[in-house]
This record gives sequence, C-alpha cells and structure tokens, in this order.
Amino acid sequence: MASLSSTASPLRLGVARLLLAAMFGGAVLTQIKVMAFDAAATETRARGSSKFFHREVDPARRGAIVTADGKPVAQDDERYELKVEFENVPQSPAFFGALADAVGLPATEIQSRADTGVPSAIWRLQLDSEQRSGFYRVKARYRANGIGIAQAGKRQYPMGEATATLIGMNRGIQRFKDLKTGGERKLEVAVGLEKQLAKDMKGIDGLATGMVDRKGRLLPMRSEQLVEKQDGQDVVLTIDSDLQREAYEALRDQVTAYKAERGSAVVQDTATGEILAIANYPSYDPNRQQGKPVDFNPAYQARLDPGSIFKILTLAKAIDDGKLSLDHRIFCDGDSVFGGQPLRCALHNGSRAHGSVNAVEALAKSCNIAAATWATSVGRDTFIQFLRDAGVLKPTGIVGPGEVGGWLNINDYAKAMQLARLGMGQSVTVTPLGMACAMSALGNGGVRMAPRLIKSRRGVDEPIAPGKPLVRPETAEKVLQAMRAVIDTEIGTGKRLRIPGYSLGGKTGTAQRWNGPAKSYIGGGNNANFVGFVPGDRPKAAIVVMVEGPKVLQWGGTVAGPAFQRLAKLVIRKYNIPPTEPVSAPTPSNEAGPGR
Repeated sequence: MASLSSTASPLRLGVARLLLAAMFGGAVLTQIKVMAFDAAATETRARGSSKFFHREVDPARRGAIVTADGKPVAQDDERYELKVEFENVPQSPAFFGALADAVGLPATEIQSRADTGVPSAIWRLQLDSEQRSGFYRVKARYRANGIGIAQAGKRQYPMGEATATLIGMNRGIQRFKDLKTGGERKLEVAVGLEKQLAKDMKGIDGLATGMVDRKGRLLPMRSEQLVEKQDGQDVVLTIDSDLQREAYEALRDQVTAYKAERGSAVVQDTATGEILAIANYPSYDPNRQQGKPVDFNPAYQARLDPGSIFKILTLAKAIDDGKLSLDHRIFCDGDSVFGGQPLRCALHNGSRAHGSVNAVEALAKSCNIAAATWATSVGRDTFIQFLRDAGVLKPTGIVGPGEVGGWLNINDYAKAMQLARLGMGQSVTVTPLGMACAMSALGNGGVRMAPRLIKSRRGVDEPIAPGKPLVRPETAEKVLQAMRAVIDTEIGTGKRLRIPGYSLGGKTGTAQRWNGPAKSYIGGGNNANFVGFVPGDRPKAAIVVMVEGPKVLQWGGTVAGPAFQRLAKLVIRKYNIPPTEPVSAPTPSNEAGPGR
C-alpha cells in the first residue's frame, strides 16, 4: 500500500500541473480575446456610457472680415482661459516648463501655483494659432488630461458704428426656449455680412478622442486619435476703411445738424463697380449692443424718393434716344400741364419760371418742366425699361437676402402724368445703392458694372463681371458735361460745393416724400439728396448721399452736399487725382437757388 501511494503521488502532481496550465492558458486566451477581439465592443460601450470615453474639441477660429486696405472690421477675440487641474497632470518641472513656454507664461508661474496646493488654477491669456497648437502638442506629449483652453473673448468689431449696419454682428450659438415644445433650442445669432459670409469664414474644429480611466487619465493601451484643426479664412471686402469712416462721420454731422431722421452714403468705383464705402447714420456699436441684433441697412433696404437727382437718368435716356441735344432749348414759365394735370417748378429766387433754357442750364437750375418734357419725349414704356436696365427698380444682388429694389407703380391709371413726374424723380423710389450703380454707368463711358463688395473669399479673388452697355459713350460724356455745370458754373445749384483746382460733376435733389395716409405729397416731408462724380472728367468714383426728413433746412445741396464734398476731397487725396480745370460756364439767365 505504501509503495502504491508513493507511485501515485507523482501522477497526481502531474495531472494537477496540467490542469493548472490549462486554466492559466484559458485565462490568457480569454484576456487576449477581450483585448484583441472585444476592443471595439468595449469602446462602443464606453462611448455609450460616456464614462470612460474622452472627447476634446479645439474650436477653430472664424475668419475675419477685412477691408481692402487690410483693416479688420470683424474678427475673433483671441483671448482664452487656460485651466490646469493639478491632480490630473504630471507633477514634474519639465511638464510645467513646457506648458508655460507653449502659452507664453513665465516658467515658474504654473509650478509656483501647483506648490500652493490649490486643486486648480485659471489664467486668461492672448493665444495665437501657433501658441494654441503648441499647447495641444504639450498636452499630447505628456498625456496631461487635466489641462484645457476655452475661448473667453467675443467677436470684435474694430470700426464699431462706422461699419455696423453693413457688417452686422455674430454672437455665436445661443440658447432659446422653444415655444412649441417647451424645450431648448440652439441657434446662431448673426445678422448682416456676418450672417451672409458665415460659411466662407467657418473653419474645421480640431478633435481629440480616447479612452480614459476613472480619474480622466488617458489609458496607455488605447491610442489617441486627432483631427487637425483648421482655422477659417478671412474675407476681404472692397471697402476702403478711410472712406468708410469718413462717410459715416460726414453723415453723422449732417443728420445731426439738420435734425434729420437718418442718412445713407455710397461711394463706388466707376470702372470696376467696387463699393468703396457704404455707410448709414444713425448706427449702433456692435461691441456693446444688447437685445435683439439690428438687421437693417437703409443703403440697400430703404426705398427713398430720389427727387431731382433722377433728372440725370432722364436726360441720359433722352439724349441717347436722339430726342434732344445739350443745346436744345425749352421755355419754362414755371407752370405747365402734363396728362391733364398741373406740374410746376419750385420757387427760384421768388419765381418758378426759368425762361428759355438749354439742357445744360435746365439741369444746372434743376428745372422740373424741362425734365418732365424730356421724359415725355422718351415715352413711358421705353423709359421704364431703361430704368430696369439701369438697375434702380430691382435688387443689385450684392448682398443676398434682405436687399430690395426700387418701386414704381406699373399700373398707374394716370400714365401720362406719372411719366412726367417720373422724369423729375417723383412717382418712383430707389435705394441709395441702386442709384449709385446707375450713376456709375454714366461715369464709365455708359457701361454699367455690377456692384462688387467682396474682393476675395477662401483665399480666391472674386472675378470682376463684365459690364453691360446702358447708353452710348458720347451720351455719357454729354451728361457729365451737364453735371459739371451744376457745380462749376454760377448758375448751378451745387456751386457752393466746389473744390479749388478740381472739376466735379453733381446734381442736387430735394425730394418730396409721399404721405401715405393722405395719399399725397403734401405733409410727407422731404429728402435731401446729392449725387456726383469725382473728378468731373473721367471720374474715379460716383458718390450718392441721401438724407431723410431734415427738419432745419431741406435743400439737397445744403444738407447732403457737404457730405459729398468731404468724400470727394478724400477720394482726391487717396487716389492722387491731379488737378483739373473747371468747365466754362454757359451764359446765365438768372442766379441759382439754394441748392435744390
């Protein structure tokens, strides 16, 4: 028995060893299966529970909106908050030094805060793109999940009120209560070009993902995945920052001085169609504005009565159709009948009559009877089609949704009287931008260029669209000659706006506003308008200024004219326009009024 037991013991030991080996091998195979074959399932469960799955987003910087001369008008504030949770970062001088170098802090700053025993600390810093990239390199290198950066600044608008009605504002994603469901909605609050150009300035957020332990530390067996961040690209406008600011300040001064409701100004390059300035007053400061964002730009969303500035288009069409020449004379007795209804000129040195005037004198003195006669000679259908071709009756397409065109009652029952009033700038409304585009064609040899506000986006220059002929070149030159007489001669209503040494072309306009409730022009107030070219020969720029509802004085030359003159002087300086000789004055038949 003893011998049998002694021989069986080694056998049992061998079986036990085999059983232990099998059990160990099974455990190893099970672990390999879990690690090698169930990793995806484990990660899926982690993602579902969000307890051990780490996702970190590095927001991309939105592109800026920049003027043609390189001045930002909308840009992201690059202030960030750096947060360090000391229990979740390596406790080493090397780490603290690398982090400090990446974000521009003194090397001892972070280490000294850690030595105080505080659980966490926050710094507010200016971090550019390279510094933010350096931060994430340090974070990945040291697997430091206890550090993070978040944007702390808002979108900035360096030119403030001068560009607010054009640029608008972007407040980012905000939460709103859904009145239908009672829940919460997230919407991006943006207006103006900030809304229109949002897609062009949007970047690609960086994304880091990985598995973490219960303390938020990255697990070494799970590799971190990284999506590289791409900041948004800038959009470059055609706007010149100096002209834009001058336009805003000139409007502010004139609107304030004459107690007007508001004013708009547009400066356009006649050769390219580029908008050099588009300003309004009053405005608002987008850096401080609270409540619902303002989303109204009168320069292309307000329909205004043009008044006598419209006579330029009437004269251009009549000349182009061969209905008259600059020497053609009419007799103005101050009161005439068109379509069975009376039409009169405004009081002019105590009289409404201008007497015998040619086309140049009629425009210089702003004769209503002459303009009505010109329009009648063209014909209603022909003239309306011309206005469509000029672009004053439809949106220009420059800014997208929100822009409006002018308005004209096509079905007016008194068509003959409407045509006569249309010739002198009544029975029609326009936007300042639409009027500028039509004017620019006369300064560009009769070719209307499409308005251009965006110079480049996403790093690609916007093409200049080919222009469309509106009138013959010789017609455009004759109209310019008549417009020069408005300023450069003693009979002109704009003679007070001269710039010594330079010839300018222009036209004053004092427009009666339609009184809707009374269905009459009586009691509707006035608009004071001025359009012009600088210089008067081969113009560089067309300028339109329209001031609504002045209370102190109402004459276009007095209220809107000085804003034109200020902008003309700046155009001369900025583009180094050489001096020119003024045109000779036609023989005056009487003196001009105060600039209608």
